[in-house]
Amino acid sequence: MRLHEKIEIRLISTNHVLDMLNDHIDLGVKINPLAGDEVMMTQVGKMRMVVCASPEYLAAKPCPSIPEDITDHETITFSRSCDQAVWSFNTSDGKSTEIQVKSKLVVNTAEAVVESALRGSGLTQLYLYQAAPQIESGELKIILQDFEISAVPVCLAIPKGQNSPQKVKVFIDFTKPLLEQQLQMLNQKKPSRQSS
Repeated sequence: MRLHEKIEIRLISTNHVLDMLNDHIDLGVKINPLAGDEVMMTQVGKMRMVVCASPEYLAAKPCPSIPEDITDHETITFSRSCDQAVWSFNTSDGKSTEIQVKSKLVVNTAEAVVESALRGSGLTQLYLYQAAPQIESGELKIILQDFEISAVPVCLAIPKGQNSPQKVKVFIDFTKPLLEQQLQMLNQKKPSRQSS
C-alpha cells in the first residue's frame, strides 16, 4: 500500500465459503479450494499441513514417532462443529491414512489453536502459515514430518460473472509474484527438529 497509495483494501479473514459475487469481493486467497463454477482460480503455491506442539509438552510425554501414537496424546482441534476430529497423514509406503483424535480442547479459530498449543495443552494440526512465527522462534516444534500429507494448493480467486476492474487486474499482477515467493520461502524453511 505504500507503493500504491490509492489502493483501498477491505480484508475478510474467514473459513466460511463466501459468495464472492454477491458479497462484492473482488479477489480472494483460497487454501485447498473446492472446485466450483463461481470463481476463476490461479494457483500461486502450496501450503503444508503440520502437526506441532510446545517443547514443554513434548518434554513431558514421549514424542509420537508414527501417526497412530497421537491417540495416546492430548490434542487441540479446530472445528466449527461437534464432530470428532480426524487428522490425515501419509504412510511410509505412500498411502493415506486418517487418525481419529480425542480432543482435549476444540476451538473455532486458528489463533486459539496456536495460543493453546503454546500453553502446552497438547498436539495440534494446522496449516504451516498459521503458526509459522512460533515455529520459527522455537516456541512450537513440528513433529511427524515424514508423514505429512501432500501440500495443498493456494490460489488467487476472482468471481465469475463480472468484469474485473482494471485496478484488480493490476493488483493481481503485482501480488501474484510476491505470494509465489513468500509461499516458496515458507515451505523451504528448515524443519524444526523433532523432540525426543
